[in-house]
Amino acid sequence: MAIFRGRGDSDDGMHVAGDSNQINTGSVKGDMTQSNHMGHTPAPPALVAARAEFARLRAALDAHEGELSETDRAAARRWLGRIDAELSRPQPDRQQLGDDADGLSGRIGTVAALVTITQAFIASLQGLAG
Repeated sequence: MAIFRGRGDSDDGMHVAGDSNQINTGSVKGDMTQSNHMGHTPAPPALVAARAEFARLRAALDAHEGELSETDRAAARRWLGRIDAELSRPQPDRQQLGDDADGLSGRIGTVAALVTITQAFIASLQGLAG
């Protein structure tokens, strides 16, 4: 994709290549405005905190998975996958995350260390927008 603006015989104007490189943007005149945006919008702090708590939860489950039955371990892994998929979205659904965390809690309730970390994760979800 290439966009050319301005007169072909002048140096004024803009050329934007497909990889978003701008070449010879020219001068900004009259009612024209110039803007520049690079990268992406950073994640909200509440989402960053929830992702950090989730990483702690996943690491704790790896460390304590031997304390769970095979059935509970498999179900917990499925719940973790659902939570991970939801947290990967730019605007995760807090209700869905809460439901998934509750389902996970039901499977890991026999391991006190996991329950404590799961509660911290659920508390971190409170900061996310509905």
